[in-house]
Amino acid sequence: MTFFGVAEPPAELGNKLDNEKIAKYYKMGKAYDFLYPHHQMDSIQIQDMKARLIFLFRLLKVDTIVTWDPWVHYEENPDHIATAHAVEAARWMSGMATDYPEHLDAGLKPHAHAERYYFSREPQRVNRIVDISNYINNKVEVNMLNVTKGPAGQHDGKKLKDRLAKEGKKLTILGDTDQSADFNYVRDIVFCARMFE
Repeated sequence: MTFFGVAEPPAELGNKLDNEKIAKYYKMGKAYDFLYPHHQMDSIQIQDMKARLIFLFRLLKVDTIVTWDPWVHYEENPDHIATAHAVEAARWMSGMATDYPEHLDAGLKPHAHAERYYFSREPQRVNRIVDISNYINNKVEVNMLNVTKGPAGQHDGKKLKDRLAKEGKKLTILGDTDQSADFNYVRDIVFCARMFE
């Protein structure tokens, strides 16, 4: 398929398609995408992002937020920084009746969130550990749907299995099928490697 004369879709469209697949996987009714330009979100006014997020937080009565850590040091990606600050500000403001009174006129009510979880790519001080061992396979599967950002959705397990086969080698942990190679590569190599970064 060709998008705008290039072989690959632009990152914004790839992200949208990935988000739709992930929403479907989790049996969500809908995925909302703002379609901001990739790696240029720091050019978007935070007020625009906050307003859109506050509206959605109130409309959907969001009770849990998972986002980039707004206070992490040494984050390089401008999209992560902009997103983290907008989400944190919107989280704080969405529970206040004084902000965006037009929402109240439209029937929305202030809504504060019960829980929030922040993450980063860089090492950080751990302040909460949650055992997800019963859900790790689900986490692997949903990460494999994220083909735009990888590495989980880039079929690296299959690529490694095929390369080793050409060399007359085999890595037992990858299994025998392309699907098991991709799944096991994400679970046992990608996720484990990130734990030790």
